[in-house]
Amino acid sequence: MSVENFAKFPEYLKKIEEVVDKEYENGLKNIFYVGTGGTYSTGMPFKYFADQLSDMPVFNENAMELMQMNHKQLGKGSLCIWTSNTGNTKDVLRGMEYTRSKGAHNLALVAAKESPMEPLADYFFVEVPHEITSALVFFAELRAFNRRGEFPQYERFADQFAKSGEAIENAEKVYNSRSIYYAARNSFAPFHFVVGAGATYGCAYCWGMCIMEEMQWMHTKIINAAEFFHGAIELVEKDTPCILFKGEDGGRELVERVERFLAPLTKEVLVFDTKEIELPVDDEFRPYMTPILSDVMSFSLAKPFEVERNHDLNVRRYYRQMEY
Repeated sequence: MSVENFAKFPEYLKKIEEVVDKEYENGLKNIFYVGTGGTYSTGMPFKYFADQLSDMPVFNENAMELMQMNHKQLGKGSLCIWTSNTGNTKDVLRGMEYTRSKGAHNLALVAAKESPMEPLADYFFVEVPHEITSALVFFAELRAFNRRGEFPQYERFADQFAKSGEAIENAEKVYNSRSIYYAARNSFAPFHFVVGAGATYGCAYCWGMCIMEEMQWMHTKIINAAEFFHGAIELVEKDTPCILFKGEDGGRELVERVERFLAPLTKEVLVFDTKEIELPVDDEFRPYMTPILSDVMSFSLAKPFEVERNHDLNVRRYYRQMEY
């Protein structure tokens, strides 16, 4: 997390607001978060919040699955939001071609300097810092809700969020020692549970899949806390390692239920809890900070895994190494 990169948030937010305002004035009907892998998980918490904040339909879809399902809500009046670090993921490029063919408009935010996504996008932004990408796409939907009269606190939240860079950066530091301890004890465990719910499930999904499985070749069971007691419960043994993501939204109680169950069974539990982080925002906005904080807090565990396992985070066996 870089405070310098976070400082670019207001600049990019203004551009995103211009996009959403234009789409709204031209008859915006719905929003689609579309991606694959980690970018698919990005939209999970924002779909979760949208269902609580607005009557506007908001969807979160895997690009490849969307191409096969003939989604009846996708078409003219749809704004499809795409994010990418590399800007050249094949499944994303194919998905963007498809959504455009359906008459939808594509908004793309890319961390790279250039990308073949550009000609497929109606609105295209490059060199967008990773630190603010997920926040920007969240504020895109909040802007739409605000224009509909459904989120009148938009300006206040945007102003306070823009001042949160240092606090968000500190979130990773809070967990450094605990993450190092967990990695030292559990880096070679047979498998790990990774649990989230509500606004933290997207981070749990991405963490288990992208970091542990893809980057470290570790076996995981990624599960929503609401489903933990249906199957997964029977896999817990003495000192099974578990990573829990606990936010301040409606999913918190569900994760705490799992935490209570695990307490007498295993000591190998690492809980990332957003309540531990001080923020310069009003209490009513803290739930909306949950996915951003969860992502930053959990990054404290990536390097310790890499060190303990002597496995570079950038090494892959199959992903982008072959055709499939």
